[in-house]
Amino acid sequence: YLNNNFIQSTLLVKVMSTTPAASPEELRVELINALQQVPPTTAILLSGGVDTSALISLIDSIESLRQRHVITDAITVGTQDARDIQHASRIAKRLGIRHHVVSLLADELFNAGEGSILEANVRTLKSFDPMELRGSLVVASALRKAVELGIKRIMTGDGADELFAGYSFLHNMEEGKLRTYMENMWETMRFSAVVLGKAVGVEIVQPFLCENVKQFACKMKRSDLIGVDPEGKVTGKLVLRHAVPEADSRWRIKEPAETGSGATEMTAAYFKEIALDEEEKKMILSRYAVEIRDSEHLRYFSAFRRVFRRQTESVGREEKEDYQLEIPGLQRYGEDPCGRCGWQLQSPKPRTLR
Repeated sequence: YLNNNFIQSTLLVKVMSTTPAASPEELRVELINALQQVPPTTAILLSGGVDTSALISLIDSIESLRQRHVITDAITVGTQDARDIQHASRIAKRLGIRHHVVSLLADELFNAGEGSILEANVRTLKSFDPMELRGSLVVASALRKAVELGIKRIMTGDGADELFAGYSFLHNMEEGKLRTYMENMWETMRFSAVVLGKAVGVEIVQPFLCENVKQFACKMKRSDLIGVDPEGKVTGKLVLRHAVPEADSRWRIKEPAETGSGATEMTAAYFKEIALDEEEKKMILSRYAVEIRDSEHLRYFSAFRRVFRRQTESVGREEKEDYQLEIPGLQRYGEDPCGRCGWQLQSPKPRTLR
């Protein structure tokens, strides 16, 4: 028995090509123009994936870009055996640039105390969503290293996955559905590096988000974006992989920051040892109407509650505890709320939430 989705995905793979229909050379020109537009940069958040590998390899290949962006430092975050570190180390060694590796330590990363990196991320991103925080903790760790090194401006590969269909869940979509989904992503995409960088005084440089690159991406068809690699595996960002053939990680599969850095595995192992406090879970559901899923989710919401809970009110000699949360710019039960917790996915106006 074969279901329709399996048959559809099999047929799509059969007609996929290893080369895009659009001109990779045209994208290469647009990327060069973008790198000439953005402010001069001396450092890069180097995950070792195709996006940052393409940017730094393009800079190294072209004299005018080498003069504009004198990249001397690369920062990579990960656990001891993280794939990001392995790929990024090879790139940094080939280019002869200083490579700063930030080790991810669970006890440090998930400490929710005052002044912790977790508390800072919750306050800055106004979120307790595990998926968002897990990836942003990796970015925040890199930015803290940048501050330590005195780096005021740093380059990232933000936007390439959204513009060129890097995410694997897009790869089985037909042309019309893919286009609709990606257009929605373009309207709603946001990157934690921007707000996290602003919070610590580091400017984020995002060449893929230059207007000319975005306009180029708007012209792409499915066959330009999704195809197969030399081993026959389905991959996204096909036109980008061909636009910068000198990129060391040209055919590396897409891995989110939390996966390539090893944060996902580390997080699972850490919270596996921490039992979910069922009484705390019931209290949060009763007072805040938030359904806590597991101990990781509880850790994040506890930090969120501590950061945004209103000050207690004095009533006579006793204090009356106030369970309202005040999150500037974040609305609950608005036009686009999360189905599990009710908080607004977009952030329109400041409001007192209950």
